[in-house]
Amino acid sequence: MVGDPRAVLVSRKRSTPHTAVGPSANEIAIYAVETKAIIHVLWGLLMIASIMIVSLAIMVASLKYNLRSARRREVQHARQVAAHAAERQALEQRLAQASTVEPGAAELKVELRRLAGIRVKAEERLVAQNEELEALRRSVAEQNEELAILRELVAHTGVRVAQVKPLRSVA
Repeated sequence: MVGDPRAVLVSRKRSTPHTAVGPSANEIAIYAVETKAIIHVLWGLLMIASIMIVSLAIMVASLKYNLRSARRREVQHARQVAAHAAERQALEQRLAQASTVEPGAAELKVELRRLAGIRVKAEERLVAQNEELEALRRSVAEQNEELAILRELVAHTGVRVAQVKPLRSVA
């Protein structure tokens, strides 16, 4: 019978036992164990999120330091190349003047060749430095992408994360 109130009463008796005191000791123990397990899981997730945040901060600091160092080296090499070029120009002028006078021209030519060799080596170092800087730029771009992905993951955990600006690439 669909509308029979006795059928409803029988089904209620089967599904939840009613006691005057409340939930039984077994139910309380089960809820306590479940609550403890949930707390352990949440604590583990919090620890993982905090470790990720610290490692991301270390990566950012390391990359900034590497970029700063690369920029300094590049500027230093550029200065050295400019200084060698200026020295070479001065020697070429002296050579032009000495070629009209003839004495000491051989010494100037030797000095000019030495400076040309130094200039070539400095340019090679500058090219290598530029390649290294380009590799660092690519690394920064890749790590910025990783940071964006990790920020999304951390955002899903609900943990509040300090806003870290993405690394800017060297232009």
